[in-house]
Amino acid sequence: MLSFSDGRSIALRGPVLVGRNPAAYEDETVQQLLAVEDPGKSVSKTHLAVWSEHGRVWVQDRKSTNGTRVVRADGAASPAPAGEPVEVDAGDVVHFGDHFFSIGRGRA
Repeated sequence: MLSFSDGRSIALRGPVLVGRNPAAYEDETVQQLLAVEDPGKSVSKTHLAVWSEHGRVWVQDRKSTNGTRVVRADGAASPAPAGEPVEVDAGDVVHFGDHFFSIGRGRA
């Protein structure tokens, strides 16, 4: 379950791309393209990907301009290196530009 700073929540059933106007690579299959309204352009066109695999959730910064940061449930924060998958868990918050989403358990 992903809960976004704009009030939207989605169940993570497949890969999701997040950005101002996200687009998949030519050979990439995604569940959803989630556009974020961002007049200040703090979010890249295709800022990040998030997906689940074998009961684990992953985020990957898609070489965005302003980067992606993960704040763990215990408060520890670290950048998500561009192009490298980072595992996240329930209670973690993923910041991208001026926006964020939290990771939860359950269904939308």
